[in-house]
Amino acid sequence: MGLLMRVAFVLLFAEFGQTLYEDQINKYDWKKEYIGKIKDVVYDSSLSISKNLYVATEKNVIASLSSKNGQLNWRQILEDKIEKIVQYNDGVLTVTSSGIVRVWDPATGLLKWDTNIAYELKDSGGENFDFVDFALMELTYTEGSLIVILSTNGLYTIRVKSASKLKVNFVDLKDVQRNSKLYVDSEQKHILILNEGLSVSAAFYDATTLEPVSQKNIQTAWLDDAKNVVVLEDNILVYASKSMEAFYIIDLRKGTEIATEPFSALDISEEISSLNTMKSKDVSSIGKDVFAISRSGEVLHLRFNDDNSLSVVNRFPSSESAVEFCQIDIKRVGSEKYYFVSVVDDKKLKVRGFDLKSSKEESSLVTEYPLAPDIGGVEKVHVNMYLKRTSPVGYRVLFTTRDDSAMMVTQPTRLAWHREEALASIVAAEMLDLPLSDIEAGIEVEFEQAEKHSIVEMFVNRIRAQAGQVRSFAKQFTKAIKEGTLFEKKTKDPLVQDESMTRDPFSLHKMLVLVTEPGKLFGIDSLSGEIIWRLFNSKMSDKNLKLFIQRTTAHFPNPPTALLFASEKTGSSNAVSIMNFNPITGEEAKGQGKISFNGIIQVMLLPFPDSAYLRPLLLLDENRNIQLIPDTADVRSKLHSAKNSVFLYSVDKESGRISGYRFGNSEKLMEKTWSVNIPSDQIIVLVKGKEFFERIDSMGRPLADRSVIYKYLNPNLVAIFTVSIDESDQNSAVTLYLIDAVSGHMIHTLVQKKSTGPIHAVHSENWLIYSYWNTKGRRTEIASIELYEGKQLRNDSFFSSFDHQYSNPLVISQAYIVGATIKAMGVSKTERGLTTRQILIGLARGGILGLPRRVFDPRRPLQADQSHREEGLMPYVPDIQVHPAMLVNYNKTIHGITNIYSCPSALESTSIVLVTGLDLFFTRTQPSKMFDVLKEDFEYAFIAAVVLGMFIAALVTRKLAQNKKLKKAWK
Repeated sequence: MGLLMRVAFVLLFAEFGQTLYEDQINKYDWKKEYIGKIKDVVYDSSLSISKNLYVATEKNVIASLSSKNGQLNWRQILEDKIEKIVQYNDGVLTVTSSGIVRVWDPATGLLKWDTNIAYELKDSGGENFDFVDFALMELTYTEGSLIVILSTNGLYTIRVKSASKLKVNFVDLKDVQRNSKLYVDSEQKHILILNEGLSVSAAFYDATTLEPVSQKNIQTAWLDDAKNVVVLEDNILVYASKSMEAFYIIDLRKGTEIATEPFSALDISEEISSLNTMKSKDVSSIGKDVFAISRSGEVLHLRFNDDNSLSVVNRFPSSESAVEFCQIDIKRVGSEKYYFVSVVDDKKLKVRGFDLKSSKEESSLVTEYPLAPDIGGVEKVHVNMYLKRTSPVGYRVLFTTRDDSAMMVTQPTRLAWHREEALASIVAAEMLDLPLSDIEAGIEVEFEQAEKHSIVEMFVNRIRAQAGQVRSFAKQFTKAIKEGTLFEKKTKDPLVQDESMTRDPFSLHKMLVLVTEPGKLFGIDSLSGEIIWRLFNSKMSDKNLKLFIQRTTAHFPNPPTALLFASEKTGSSNAVSIMNFNPITGEEAKGQGKISFNGIIQVMLLPFPDSAYLRPLLLLDENRNIQLIPDTADVRSKLHSAKNSVFLYSVDKESGRISGYRFGNSEKLMEKTWSVNIPSDQIIVLVKGKEFFERIDSMGRPLADRSVIYKYLNPNLVAIFTVSIDESDQNSAVTLYLIDAVSGHMIHTLVQKKSTGPIHAVHSENWLIYSYWNTKGRRTEIASIELYEGKQLRNDSFFSSFDHQYSNPLVISQAYIVGATIKAMGVSKTERGLTTRQILIGLARGGILGLPRRVFDPRRPLQADQSHREEGLMPYVPDIQVHPAMLVNYNKTIHGITNIYSCPSALESTSIVLVTGLDLFFTRTQPSKMFDVLKEDFEYAFIAAVVLGMFIAALVTRKLAQNKKLKKAWK
């Protein structure tokens, strides 16, 4: 039976395939791969000059990047957080938060071996595994190496001789804290666990047997900040106490305090913010050098002497301006050691290298790189040293910033490459038409000024405009001949002839405006995926961001305007940030930077524009006060005349309350008109409304009996999805509330028992399609709902939410099974709404499934008869298979899909699609095939030959007819 259903499914949906020819690949689409914000970097140490570097990111990605150009060699996406990444023998080792240790092939990224230490041993309490720290100890050649992992439930060691010889040991520990530190001593073959609190506890274990060697507890009344603790060679602990203004030195082996150095004795006048030493977990190789950074950015190079004292080897006074960033790195190359001081001062990243032994600055190890205004502040610097042929050593610097960028700088100030990893965290996107060309803009101006000029002046202007077009064409023609590109295609897209940032005849060339989680904005060319402009504002970082397009490019000569609205995620602050900018050029406009409100509960664009075609933004606070952006007399006048048709609704997910508002007597205060409370045992997880000014192809649907059933086209209908707090299989449920956002009427309620989230939905016209997880069947399902008024149309001119005859529509629903996990849902859009809607489903496996909406028609019968076939209804098949021919992205896998955006083009058959996630994917889709443009393989030559032949035949037959008529006249 299952085989028959699959065969029937393939036969039914074969016509919906998104197949394309091989030479069409990458013509209409492109894909950009990202890895996310980099948090840890390991340089390839197998060669003297590292060709690759390995990174771990906050998106749980481990990747290999080229040191030369930053290109992605390979990447692996893991299921949980990466806690540690190191280069290990002939591989790259990672440890995740769940206790899985993996070793990857550095050249290909393939897995060499892995083990789950949390469940490797029966009595290790793997369910309570919580990663704390990591260390690596190199043993003898015959013994292999030792991987040491500290967790809150104990200490794990993995002895590795080969991939097939792994031995895991475990010792249960009760006093491990989240801030505990782990060290190893390769000379003594000991493991040191350092716990810091009201006292310092140092526990030593034998690395081979995990038997305790010794444990010392040191009472520390002076310990006030665990960050200011470092461990040096010979198990010496150094701590900088802020309260006592002194350095305390402790011998961890003996458990005694051996010295105290007051700050004043070392000529230190301010508190120490951090201590640094060589980034090694092996105390036998850490050395005796300590670097202290003061609050103002002063750096002190200290050394622990044999007489148990600290001495100042070198100091670097802070500059007059405030230091934004300061970091110390100690590196070893060959037998020499160097340290680097990285400081951000006066909008420049300054990196200076010093010989560790003499503390003398090396002139060849100095770099200054100016920081552009479109990048955030520096967060971390990763220095890589290598041996050179012309000079003793060389180095390069990889630094990451607050806007999730990663940049590699080589000596002296050359930027090798720049990766914008903020594009892996997109939270909002808009696709805009490009502006008109200069010639087209001139024609627009001519028509706009028609009323101001006489017919003669208009004729002269038209001649001038056409003369300008001829000159422009001549220049382009001459330039193409000189460059030899006259007969070459300017773009890879056959429907877009001009690669410049101007509007094409079919509006397929767009500007993609992307808003990312760090608060950085990008303008991307939809033709190539290249970044056109960047815009970063630190005030927008770590906020709830919403993007509004107040004016598009359709209103020349008024420039397009966009507004980015940022509010606090926690809601603790009343201040919100506003940024106005031009979405085509990326230029930030002058306007309100910050406004103060008593808690914003709703933000929306008003449906009517002002005299300059700018749609105002309305903000509503918890006291029902409103604020308009821009707040001008023109906007207030427009609002006064239309205030009776302006309604708002807000959803408070925490309290489960949905409220509606409208204007009363005052235009500065709104009144609450209705309120709906969701039951306390449910949580609101998704709110889905309809798009503004939605295009609808027809008001009804013809039936087989030649009658019409009319759609319930309520533009104010909002879908509220909730899940039950009790997530058990028996009590879990997904509830759908369809509410009229103007009147507050509950139109329909639907409960899916034994179901839960995640929920994804698309809501348009009179239908709603959403996905959920069936806890009983252990599968993903999709429900489809359609609403109808009936066979009698109540009003064909307008819809009123206050007319109670619209409160009880006819509801039809049906559910389907999908054999894949759904990550996002979207729907295609066209200019007139005539083309069949295509439901776009983002799958966890990385595919974008494109299915016509009629596949989810809830009226599909179990057995189709003649009347059903006349209506175009397919037989009901509950199982929706994921066929490769239905994938919009064919063989391009898109990882970490989060959203699917779409917009119309000037071609009714074509919809533009943008998929965001860890990757970016742009394409266009034709749900009803491309019916308004000739195909690429259209036989132009054959048609021209036929027309020419018919023309010649007409001339010949005409001549023959004339001769015949002449001969007949002579008879």
